Formats: sequence, structure tokens, C-alpha cells
Amino acid sequence: MKKNTLRITDKQKKLFIFLQKMERTKKEFTLEEIAEQTGYPLKGTVKAKMSRNEWNPFIKPIGNNKYNSVGTLNIQLETFARKISTKKSISPYDGKKIGSFHPEARELILVSKSEFILAIELFNRPSAPNRLDAFLTHFVAAFEKLLKAKPIEHKGIEAIWRKSSKNKKTKSIREIINEIYPLE
Repeated sequence: MKKNTLRITDKQKKLFIFLQKMERTKKEFTLEEIAEQTGYPLKGTVKAKMSRNEWNPFIKPIGNNKYNSVGTLNIQLETFARKISTKKSISPYDGKKIGSFHPEARELILVSKSEFILAIELFNRPSAPNRLDAFLTHFVAAFEKLLKAKPIEHKGIEAIWRKSSKNKKTKSIREIINEIYPLE
């Protein structure tokens, strides 16, 4: 069985070394300096990754286009590369791989992903007369499925079913949100 190993590029190594140096010396830096020190293109990579928050665990803005480095001194290069990698097969749920979820939760997450994609495709279709309505319908349905995966993962499939209902119905999105994020 082939082990899933992460390939670490020279640019990632240079970024790690640069950020460690900046954190150790407590120096501020710019995005231009990152590009110079690592070889990453400024517009195509550095600014794009910063705008998508891919490097935000380690690079914090402090104003006036200046940044500080944090959290690089006590980790290994491999950990750093995993955290900034865009090729992760990790879901946002507790860092678990999608295959390790409860089967029903995994199915809901996969269907939710398809529903989100459909919502975006409908929104981007200029010929659709009610594209905003269609987008919202599919977006809410996708979000509901994604939310329902969390209680299933922690408590089992029974967690999403209404107990008092004569007909077997799942809880509404509002009920699930209130259970996951209760108001105090």
C-alpha cells in the first residue's frame, strides 16, 4: 500500500526559512519581500494565496502592507508544508479525512458538495431567468446537508430525526443550527 506523502517544493522550503527568520528576529516584512526571497510570483502566487488565506496560519497583517510571521519556530518543515498545501484531502470537520466519517455523514458531505457546485453553476448561468432563486434554493439545501453531517458524526443518524413526528421527518435547518450553536 502506497503511503500518501507530501512533496515539499524548494519555494515552500524558502518560505519556511524566510518566515522563521522573520519570526526569530521579530521583523516586519512585505509581500514583495516574500516574492523576492522565495521565488514565488508576487501577483500569481503570493497575493493570491494571501487573499485566499492559505498562508494565514503563519503570516499576519499588521497594517500599511506590512506583515509578521507567527507559529513557525516550533514546527517542522513537513507540518508547515501540510498546513499551507492546497492539495490536502482534509475536510473542515476536525481535520478528519472524508473517508473516516460515519457513512451517512460522509454521504451528506459529498451530496452537499455537489449541491454547492450546482448552486454556483446556476448563479453563473446568465441565461437562467430565476438564477438567484435557484442559487439560494440549492445553496440552503447544501448548507443544511453539511450541517446535518455534524450531529450524525457525533451522535449517530438518530440525531437528525424528529422524535415527536408521526411521519419520519428530519429536523429543520433551524433546529440543527440551534443544536450546534445554541443561544445562551
